[in-house]
Amino acid sequence: MAENKDKRTRPKQIVIRATEEEFKQIKNKVKKSKLTQNKYLLQSALDKEIIVVEGLKDLVLETKRIGVNLNQLTKLAHQGQVNCKEELEGINRELVEVWQSLRQLIQKQV
Repeated sequence: MAENKDKRTRPKQIVIRATEEEFKQIKNKVKKSKLTQNKYLLQSALDKEIIVVEGLKDLVLETKRIGVNLNQLTKLAHQGQVNCKEELEGINRELVEVWQSLRQLIQKQV
């Protein structure tokens, strides 16, 4: 057992005391972050930004679906089957901006 302690990359231990409410809040934040408790607390203590965006996965999925629908409408507009080309191009530009913002948020989470 003593051999395992020597091989650890982080051999030092920190113990903190918390109220029941503080403990629950920390546990909840750790769970939402999808990090281990150790990683979460180290990142928090070392002033590394931890971003948790509720529902991000659902938002990304819905944005992809909207993009697919928009592409289908744009194709129909180019074929002359619907007459809303200018509006679709504007919506497409806005969707690209939203998608880029989502990608930035996702990259900050990793």
